[in-house]
Amino acid sequence: MTRSPREAMGFEKDDPRGTLADFLIERLQECTVPLEWEDRSIGFAVRRAGDDERPAGRPRLWFLPDDRGRILAVAYKPSRLTFSRDRFAYGALPFRPGQEAGAREDLESLLRWLHEDFKPALRPARLQRTISVTLPSD
Repeated sequence: MTRSPREAMGFEKDDPRGTLADFLIERLQECTVPLEWEDRSIGFAVRRAGDDERPAGRPRLWFLPDDRGRILAVAYKPSRLTFSRDRFAYGALPFRPGQEAGAREDLESLLRWLHEDFKPALRPARLQRTISVTLPSD
């Protein structure tokens, strides 16, 4: 990733979500399974390292701010069609500033789910299947 978490999210220096973004990045960097980082027009995405050698449509987590003061981790798979920009979203998990203690568990469950190709049995308990957010087309 070429930008800092605050830059990727577009946060001002005094925005409390910047501290949360830093916290999430640190936890992602501590992950025992290697991740690859992808810059997005807003926010950033992670996927398992080596997935570029596997078929398209592998799971990703896209971290981006919403208009309610949260950071969303959107679970999705890009289309398997090379000409398509469609994505299939599985839901999102909201992270709120000041709730970093619970965020660690939520992030660990998301990463476990990511590494298992979004198996239904491992779906995080707090994952929201419906979200009111417009994802930019990257």
